[in-house]
Amino acid sequence: MEDNREPIEKKGRSTLILGMVSLVFFCMGFNLVTALVAVIKGIRCLKTQIVSSTPELQGTIDAAVKRAKRMAIGGIAAAAASVVLFFGCWRIAMNNQAFINAMVDMYSDMYDMEDYQIEDIEGEEL
Repeated sequence: MEDNREPIEKKGRSTLILGMVSLVFFCMGFNLVTALVAVIKGIRCLKTQIVSSTPELQGTIDAAVKRAKRMAIGGIAAAAASVVLFFGCWRIAMNNQAFINAMVDMYSDMYDMEDYQIEDIEGEEL
């Protein structure tokens, strides 16, 4: 008897793992790559249909497909949440003047910053 449960479960599990990895690394930008891969793998997993040649295995295969699809949905949701958190955190950071000043100080050694004028959010020169 042939059992086709393993490939679909691997797809669902890998989607969930990639989604969780992207959620863990959302502040570094690494999550954008893992989130994209998780969404692609998740969509491919959700489209998968398995039909067994033996009716005895069809019930267990249907249960495995349902489990894999639930894992894929969880992975896609985690990947989407990580992208939202990434852009939300960077939006907050870019509106924070102390963060901008720290970035300017960090990169001022690499570039000649005398040619640039840095202004505060209200338009006052620093």
